[in-house]
Amino acid sequence: MGKSKGAKIGSNGGNVKIGSSGDCAQIGSSGDENEIICSGNNSIIAAIGKKSKVKAVKGCWIVLAEYGDDGTPIHVVSRKIDGKKLKEGIYYSLKNGRIVPVKEYFL
Repeated sequence: MGKSKGAKIGSNGGNVKIGSSGDCAQIGSSGDENEIICSGNNSIIAAIGKKSKVKAVKGCWIVLAEYGDDGTPIHVVSRKIDGKKLKEGIYYSLKNGRIVPVKEYFL
């Protein structure tokens, strides 16, 4: 896990696990089924691959993508972990254009 403030981390492989604990981190991944965790404040994390998931603390922004059966992107959504609608410490993915807890992803 990165610890420095403002870390910039990127990946394009599949089944990758990325973590950062530094504040103001910018983390992105375009591989499929990736997992990104961020515990730093005021960070932005993006999981753009199929069936990827993110987990972050309150105040961080998350970006997720969803793909159709043919592999083309159909939704991209960005939201802030606000502690109300989106809670910290929970994995989220994108399903039917909505950010949902991962437990709902495979229903």
